[in-house]
Amino acid sequence: MGTTREELTTGSTFAGRYQVIEELGQGGMGKVYKVHDTKIGEKIALKLIRPEAGLDKKSLERPFLLGKHVYWRACIASLLGEKERAVALLREFFSQGRSYRVGLHRDIALEPLWDYQPFKELLRPKG
Repeated sequence: MGTTREELTTGSTFAGRYQVIEELGQGGMGKVYKVHDTKIGEKIALKLIRPEAGLDKKSLERPFLLGKHVYWRACIASLLGEKERAVALLREFFSQGRSYRVGLHRDIALEPLWDYQPFKELLRPKG
């Protein structure tokens, strides 16, 4: 049985393939859930964007919202508890010339990493 966005609860199925495990968090654009994708057989993060967020179809096709952006993938890995993967993705993010000024120590999606030693080392000033 499928559900609407408002009804996503643990154990429900969304879009015929995503079995909801738990809600990971929410923000101004919508909610993020840990789900089991029955089509690929893996646990993933699913972000549902609220209609009020005002995004059109073109906006939704941007790589950032599809999880292809390295920083976004790091946030998803962090929320899924995959700390090593999250830090590796953040290293990749910085190796692409991105600034360390990104608020990593304040980003709520990275909160699971705040006490993780490799993450602290990543933030330590070099030099």
